[in-house]
Amino acid sequence: MFNLPPTEQYSKVPEAEKKGGGFLKKIFYSLNSTVGPAKGHKRLLMSVKRIYGWEWNTLIPCHGDTIEGNGKEIFGKIFDWHINGKK
Repeated sequence: MFNLPPTEQYSKVPEAEKKGGGFLKKIFYSLNSTVGPAKGHKRLLMSVKRIYGWEWNTLIPCHGDTIEGNGKEIFGKIFDWHINGKK
């Protein structure tokens, strides 16, 4: 989950040193914010259920090692609450 913009994270950085934005940054922030309807987060959760319904067994994370053979099982364990509504 994201909670953008990361104002606290960059609170001690002088304004002159902060990078500019741009159109893509604005879109990314709007989809990953908890402000307003939080549609980006809600759509992510819908995607998690859809992805879990597919047939696959290898999980390639953005960071970390590829999980081969039981990737879907690990994905299901991590996202169980979102897939099945269990805590």
